[in-house]
Amino acid sequence: MNRLTAELTELTREAEGAKQNLIAFQDEIARLREERVRTLARLANAKARLRFQATLNGFSTDADIRALEEVRDHVNRLVAETQVSRDVGDGELEKRLGRIREAEPRARRARNSRTQAHAPRRAPADGPAGARPVR
Repeated sequence: MNRLTAELTELTREAEGAKQNLIAFQDEIARLREERVRTLARLANAKARLRFQATLNGFSTDADIRALEEVRDHVNRLVAETQVSRDVGDGELEKRLGRIREAEPRARRARNSRTQAHAPRRAPADGPAGARPVR
Protein backbone atom coordinates (compact mmCIF):
# COMPACT_ATOMS: atom_id res chain seq x y z
CA MET A 1 0.00 0.00 0.00
CA ASN A 2 2.89 2.32 0.72
CA ARG A 3 4.22 1.55 -2.64
CA LEU A 4 0.91 2.41 -4.26
CA THR A 5 0.69 5.60 -2.27
CA ALA A 6 4.23 6.50 -3.32
CA GLU A 7 3.42 5.82 -6.97
CA LEU A 8 0.21 7.84 -6.67
CA THR A 9 2.11 10.71 -5.11
CA GLU A 10 4.76 10.48 -7.85
CA LEU A 11 2.10 10.43 -10.60
CA THR A 12 0.30 13.36 -9.00
CA ARG A 13 3.56 15.32 -8.89
CA GLU A 14 4.25 14.49 -12.57
CA ALA A 15 0.69 15.51 -13.48
CA GLU A 16 1.13 18.81 -11.61
CA GLY A 17 4.45 19.37 -13.45
CA ALA A 18 2.81 18.60 -16.80
CA LYS A 19 -0.06 20.92 -15.87
CA GLN A 20 2.41 23.70 -15.01
CA ASN A 21 4.27 23.06 -18.27
CA LEU A 22 0.98 23.26 -20.23
CA ILE A 23 0.05 26.52 -18.48
CA ALA A 24 3.52 27.94 -19.23
CA PHE A 25 3.21 26.73 -22.81
CA GLN A 26 -0.22 28.44 -23.15
CA ASP A 27 1.24 31.65 -21.72
CA GLU A 28 4.10 31.46 -24.21
CA ILE A 29 1.62 30.95 -27.07
CA ALA A 30 -0.42 33.97 -25.90
CA ARG A 31 2.77 36.06 -25.65
CA LEU A 32 3.85 34.99 -29.16
CA ARG A 33 0.39 35.85 -30.54
CA GLU A 34 0.61 39.32 -29.00
CA GLU A 35 4.11 39.76 -30.42
CA ARG A 36 2.84 38.69 -33.82
CA VAL A 37 0.03 41.28 -33.69
CA ARG A 38 2.51 44.00 -32.64
CA THR A 39 4.94 42.99 -35.38
CA LEU A 40 2.21 42.98 -38.04
CA ALA A 41 1.08 46.41 -36.82
CA ARG A 42 4.66 47.72 -37.06
CA LEU A 43 4.95 46.22 -40.55
CA ALA A 44 1.71 47.86 -41.67
CA ASN A 45 2.88 51.15 -40.15
CA ALA A 46 6.24 50.92 -41.96
CA LYS A 47 4.50 50.14 -45.28
CA ALA A 48 2.15 53.08 -44.77
CA ARG A 49 5.12 55.36 -44.08
CA LEU A 50 6.84 54.13 -47.25
CA ARG A 51 3.69 54.78 -49.30
CA PHE A 52 3.39 58.23 -47.73
CA GLN A 53 7.03 59.01 -48.55
CA ALA A 54 6.54 57.79 -52.11
CA THR A 55 3.48 60.02 -52.40
CA LEU A 56 5.44 62.97 -51.07
CA ASN A 57 8.23 62.21 -53.52
CA GLY A 58 5.61 62.25 -56.26
CA PHE A 59 4.84 65.83 -55.26
CA SER A 60 8.42 66.79 -55.85
CA THR A 61 8.60 70.12 -57.61
CA ASP A 62 12.02 69.29 -59.02
CA ALA A 63 10.54 67.12 -61.76
CA ASP A 64 7.87 69.70 -62.54
CA ILE A 65 10.45 72.49 -62.68
CA ARG A 66 12.68 70.40 -64.94
CA ALA A 67 9.76 69.67 -67.28
CA LEU A 68 8.83 73.35 -67.39
CA GLU A 69 12.42 74.30 -68.17
CA GLU A 70 12.49 71.74 -71.00
CA VAL A 71 9.28 73.21 -72.45
CA ARG A 72 10.71 76.72 -72.19
CA ASP A 73 13.93 75.59 -73.89
CA HIS A 74 11.91 73.97 -76.68
CA VAL A 75 9.84 77.12 -77.20
CA ASN A 76 12.96 79.29 -77.20
CA ARG A 77 14.59 76.97 -79.75
CA LEU A 78 11.54 77.17 -82.01
CA VAL A 79 11.48 80.96 -81.74
CA ALA A 80 15.19 81.11 -82.55
CA GLU A 81 14.74 78.77 -85.53
CA THR A 82 11.86 80.89 -86.80
CA GLN A 83 13.93 84.05 -86.43
CA VAL A 84 16.87 82.47 -88.25
CA SER A 85 14.67 81.19 -91.05
CA ARG A 86 13.02 84.61 -91.25
CA ASP A 87 16.42 86.33 -91.41
CA VAL A 88 17.72 83.89 -94.01
CA GLY A 89 14.45 83.67 -95.90
CA ASP A 90 13.73 87.43 -95.94
CA GLY A 91 15.59 87.84 -99.21
CA GLU A 92 13.60 85.08 -100.84
CA LEU A 93 10.39 86.41 -99.34
CA GLU A 94 11.12 89.91 -100.65
CA LYS A 95 11.74 88.46 -104.13
CA ARG A 96 8.42 86.63 -104.04
CA LEU A 97 6.57 89.70 -102.81
CA GLY A 98 8.19 91.77 -105.56
CA ARG A 99 7.04 89.32 -108.23
CA ILE A 100 3.53 89.35 -106.78
CA ARG A 101 3.49 93.15 -106.73
CA GLU A 102 4.70 93.27 -110.33
CA ALA A 103 2.15 90.71 -111.45
CA GLU A 104 -0.72 92.42 -109.63
CA PRO A 105 -1.27 95.30 -112.10
CA ARG A 106 -1.05 92.90 -115.06
CA ALA A 107 -3.59 90.59 -113.44
CA ARG A 108 -5.87 93.57 -112.75
CA ARG A 109 -5.63 94.74 -116.38
CA ALA A 110 -6.30 91.22 -117.67
CA ARG A 111 -9.28 90.87 -115.36
CA ASN A 112 -10.66 94.24 -116.45
CA SER A 113 -10.23 93.38 -120.13
CA ARG A 114 -12.08 90.08 -119.63
CA THR A 115 -14.98 91.77 -117.88
CA GLN A 116 -15.12 94.48 -120.54
CA ALA A 117 -15.06 91.93 -123.35
CA HIS A 118 -18.09 90.18 -121.93
CA ALA A 119 -20.07 93.33 -121.15
CA PRO A 120 -22.45 94.52 -123.93
CA ARG A 121 -21.45 97.86 -125.44
CA ARG A 122 -23.83 100.52 -126.68
CA ALA A 123 -23.21 102.82 -129.54
CA PRO A 124 -22.94 106.47 -128.65
CA ALA A 125 -26.25 108.29 -129.03
CA ASP A 126 -24.89 110.87 -131.43
CA GLY A 127 -22.57 108.50 -133.28
CA PRO A 128 -22.53 107.96 -137.03
CA ALA A 129 -25.68 106.65 -138.59
CA GLY A 130 -25.68 102.99 -139.28
CA ALA A 131 -22.97 102.24 -136.73
CA ARG A 132 -23.36 98.94 -135.09
CA PRO A 133 -22.77 98.31 -131.43
CA VAL A 134 -19.48 96.61 -130.70
CA ARG A 135 -19.60 93.46 -128.82
